[in-house]
Amino acid sequence: MKRAVTMVTTLFLLAVAALVAAQPASAGSTCAFPLCSQTINDNAKGVPGFIVQRDWCGNDANTREVEDMRCPTPSPRRLLSSGESTALDQDWDAVKFPAGCYGYFHAVNWLGGADRNYPVDRRRSPNRTTLWFRVHNDEVAHVTMRCS
Repeated sequence: MKRAVTMVTTLFLLAVAALVAAQPASAGSTCAFPLCSQTINDNAKGVPGFIVQRDWCGNDANTREVEDMRCPTPSPRRLLSSGESTALDQDWDAVKFPAGCYGYFHAVNWLGGADRNYPVDRRRSPNRTTLWFRVHNDEVAHVTMRCS
């Protein structure tokens, strides 16, 4: 019995590894569930929401943040209200921290990679510009944000 459980577990882990290896290096609008990014708005109730975007349009697929997010073709955006999260079967790749806002971006890598933790403060020069954070397909991003 123990051997059968070990074999099933090994096959499952190999299947997950194959799915991970099949994911493109650059983010896009599509993903293969369960390998979709997710963003959670951890703001307290009553705090205004923030914008998430379907596609990551940074210059480098590995970039964690960019100030300018101009996509060659328009990418869907939506407001993520307090306590709300993006759907697990959809790929939302970017979180917008507008100028004048501050908060925290915490991306948890659920496949065992390194987590990313960034305090964000866009209230003062020279940082008084919009900043976009990328959420990779193997991450769940917890975001808190307040704007002045």
